[in-house]
Amino acid sequence: MTQPVLCALSGWSGSGKTTLACAIVRYLERRHRMRVGVIKHDGHRFPVDVSGTDTCRLAEAGAVRTVLCGEDGLVVRETAPPSCVTALIERFGADLDVLLLEGFKNADVDKIEVYRSSLGKAPLFTHPDRYPRVVAVATDTPLADDAAPQQLDLNCPEQIAEFILKRNDTALKVSA
Repeated sequence: MTQPVLCALSGWSGSGKTTLACAIVRYLERRHRMRVGVIKHDGHRFPVDVSGTDTCRLAEAGAVRTVLCGEDGLVVRETAPPSCVTALIERFGADLDVLLLEGFKNADVDKIEVYRSSLGKAPLFTHPDRYPRVVAVATDTPLADDAAPQQLDLNCPEQIAEFILKRNDTALKVSA
């Protein structure tokens, strides 16, 4: 089985990662008829389950994995989620054409930085020791920094999607 085309969309909170991911998913599905998945990383603690629900009670009882399935889909809750990006990709990307990782700023994967100067934060690519492997910056304002990687128009998700597909030839892969 082949590994899906892989790319992370990373950036600061409020930069538009989810909006861009949605537009790329729609474009790739409609234009290229591809199966696209997204694994979203949340750097903050969030409620995995609502107290008192059956799945929460099962987890509290010690279930390592609880799967809730119904007409609306499937939810998997694990008390010990996969420990690395590679494990997530292997587990959830096997049947996909494209797998987008949303967030994962610190992960050792090639990434497109989603950057808005209006947030008032330094671009990730300026700190490669902390945020490695930024291969392009999707921005709404051209960057004057000579060290900036390739710039993409944040308002043109089709261009960004095609960049992701084209980069596959040079292997957007996770480091071992």
